[in-house]
Amino acid sequence: MDNTKNEIRKRIREERVNQSNRLAVSELFSVPEMKSANVIASYLSYGTEPDTSNINQEIMDSGRKLLLPRIQSDKSLKFVPWDGNLNSLESNGRIQEPVGAEYEGEIDVMILPALAIDKSGNRLGQGGGSFDRALARFNGWSVALINQSEILEKLPVEAHDEKVAAALTEIGLIRFNLN
Repeated sequence: MDNTKNEIRKRIREERVNQSNRLAVSELFSVPEMKSANVIASYLSYGTEPDTSNINQEIMDSGRKLLLPRIQSDKSLKFVPWDGNLNSLESNGRIQEPVGAEYEGEIDVMILPALAIDKSGNRLGQGGGSFDRALARFNGWSVALINQSEILEKLPVEAHDEKVAAALTEIGLIRFNLN
């Protein structure tokens, strides 16, 4: 199964080079889950990932608390408040991570990366399992950022894989039935 996942990852990474990486950001902020959210975990996109800069700026401009992930040695994630100050970030390979104390409260919405999502909400990430671990402990609303072409009919799924409630693409928001 892992070889199939790795083949899908390789294909999508190659295809992303030619994608615009623009998202229907205004649609994201119009859904009830985002309107009522006070604490939102997001991330800083890099490379060919759909761009999170406008989303993160909108969260901060609206006065809500923005959290960014910091990868731990066991590949789990801790979420840390971020105010947009680039000086409060450190490089961890290609990823920029926030410096500071972990946020201890409830998170209302988690915005996360994906390489692909299937029509059941199964998410394919980069392969480290960090966001799967975070989703397993998360009780709020989750939305992954991908290109429309990365929504696939069916992905290979393993026991540790976690689903997302929705995907935001350049065309709009897609909700998944998680039952």
